[in-house]
Amino acid sequence: MKKPTNEGLKVQLQTFTYKNGQVAIVKHYGTETDPEIKAYDSLEYQQGRLARSYHSGPGYQYNEERIYNWKDGNLISVQQSYLNNNKYVLSSTRAYTYGTRPNPFKNMIWVLVLLQRGGDAELLSNNNPIKRTYILANGETTYSTSEMSYNGIQVPVGVTTTYVSSSGTTQQTGSYEFIHLKK
Repeated sequence: MKKPTNEGLKVQLQTFTYKNGQVAIVKHYGTETDPEIKAYDSLEYQQGRLARSYHSGPGYQYNEERIYNWKDGNLISVQQSYLNNNKYVLSSTRAYTYGTRPNPFKNMIWVLVLLQRGGDAELLSNNNPIKRTYILANGETTYSTSEMSYNGIQVPVGVTTTYVSSSGTTQQTGSYEFIHLKK
């Protein structure tokens, strides 16, 4: 059996700048062999919650804006716009519906998940999301529903997600394993 190595592994680097105890700026670099800044995020907060984020690519002109809307501690929608002729133009809206169970992910190092270019900002919410609706500016809509399974102490151990779009329905299952580290 061949011993695993880190040979060829590329690591993307990020730096975080804090303001008032919250992440305000994230700089995304290349790899350890290409340390130039590749992208830049600026975050704004209202009442302790993420309210707006800007993402820029090369040249540092903000080219993406996300507006986050909250209700009862849960993210209910994210509006994503792109810069076009010096104006932000809405490209999509993500809407979320929540169950009553507490979200086990909300206290984790959220910014690392959030700022990976897929979003997943609903992980900041108080409750588990059970439905995600994605609406493009042209009106095309897709959605997914998630059903979590729990163990005896009410910690999620699995999830089944169903995706529905104009091209059909698919289902994906996954499992969670939480490890409690003692100090």
